[in-house]
Amino acid sequence: MTRKEKAGGLHVVFSKLLQYQQLRFLLVGGCNTVLATALILGLQYVFNEFIPPQAVFAFGFFVYSIPSYLAMRLIVFKSHGNYVAEYIRYLFSVAINCGFSVTFLTLMVDLLKINVYVSHCLSILSGIVICYVLLKGFVFRGVSAPGSLDKPSDG
Repeated sequence: MTRKEKAGGLHVVFSKLLQYQQLRFLLVGGCNTVLATALILGLQYVFNEFIPPQAVFAFGFFVYSIPSYLAMRLIVFKSHGNYVAEYIRYLFSVAINCGFSVTFLTLMVDLLKINVYVSHCLSILSGIVICYVLLKGFVFRGVSAPGSLDKPSDG
């Protein structure tokens, strides 16, 4: 088998896998998480002496909301809904997720005395589950195929 044939076969497999919304969510969410974490930890490094970690986390979370929303809208849920209405719902869901994450972060840093950087990472990871539930059920409701999560989405 030639290199071109192997590449073509991988493309077919990859294309079929990307039909699944939950796999796209994990890939896009993973990229969003890495980029948002880098932003938040970078902000923490720069403002460590001046701003509490909870404020750094909340600020970084909201700064990254625009590219995150667009990636979820265009790649994961393939929505054709109203940008403004969806983005407002997206911000509301981010606020809920952020509130949970900041509370969780506070408990880990202040109560459990866990390292601030480890706590940031754990807080972000716990928010992934909340994020999917809110996006699927509230922000992009009615966009994906009804029924089992294992069904490929349309489009």
